[in-house]
Amino acid sequence: MQAATPTTEPHQPPGRDDRHHLPAIDRGRYPTPRSRNRTHTHRSLPAVVSVIPVGGWLPERFDAHNAWTFAGAAFLVLASKPAAGAQPLLKKEPIVPQAPALIGDLAASALGRRARVLHLHEPAPGFLELELHATAPSGGWHPGHEVQFRVAPTLGRRYTVRTVGGPESEHIGIIAATGAEGPGTAWLRGLKAGAETTVLAGRHRPLREHGPRCLYLGDGCALGTLDVHARSGNGAVVAVEVPADAVTALAARWPRYHFLPAVEAPGDTLQSWLERAIADDEFTDLDGAVLLGHAQSIQRQRHALVDAQNLPRRAITTKPYWATGRQGL
Repeated sequence: MQAATPTTEPHQPPGRDDRHHLPAIDRGRYPTPRSRNRTHTHRSLPAVVSVIPVGGWLPERFDAHNAWTFAGAAFLVLASKPAAGAQPLLKKEPIVPQAPALIGDLAASALGRRARVLHLHEPAPGFLELELHATAPSGGWHPGHEVQFRVAPTLGRRYTVRTVGGPESEHIGIIAATGAEGPGTAWLRGLKAGAETTVLAGRHRPLREHGPRCLYLGDGCALGTLDVHARSGNGAVVAVEVPADAVTALAARWPRYHFLPAVEAPGDTLQSWLERAIADDEFTDLDGAVLLGHAQSIQRQRHALVDAQNLPRRAITTKPYWATGRQGL
């Protein structure tokens, strides 16, 4: 799971229980309960602050996968022209640009748990493997658990727990790709053994799979997630597109997996491998497929499998982590 590349956060709708709503607040002028005949001007907030209803889904549905989505929905701040007489306390530093950091604080306080880096190493060029001690969330840690780190005041990056162990099952292992030059990679490279950080995590939400004979495809940012699911099935077929200089080291560690050297265009090597395998009738008895990583590549892979009648669309699970031309997909 997971990756240091820029990721796309899929939109998570509110839970089904919307009985509790947070009201919209007009921070310009408003009467107080004690004196409805007097009008007060709030001096430190913009004229309009809209708080989107989030409902009663917070305890059950508020997890690492949608923490930033929830926080953004709960505190979406819309600034308009100040009401007459309103004078912000910080004229040169308006409150609105500071709101994203406040949102990050909200998510961290709701889901955050302290974690300590136990050790880390580079298993292959372009990858970092680390082990952390972190207090388990409700339901405990599980391989495949999706977690999120706040790599900057306004930015979060998601990764997948690959291994769980240690006393009380509070040691978690993560393997992350560091090939992209982004804030996630910079944060990873700055970690050292003994460093303290905060990990955001909720209950584990398993990835949907379809049977023991499954095809797993992805790029380097999906290696941890692919390994979690593929190692539990003897009939799994795994192909991962990785930097060319990482192929030898990764193939030595995971000899059952197909590690393919990436070229300039993301997904091209993996697509060629897939089309050759389809032409050779290697996938005639598949139960399903899991396609992770680059969004445009996932679309091409799914079309190839469906068009060749190897699998119906409902038997294919997809999860994009990043997309060409998109920051934070």
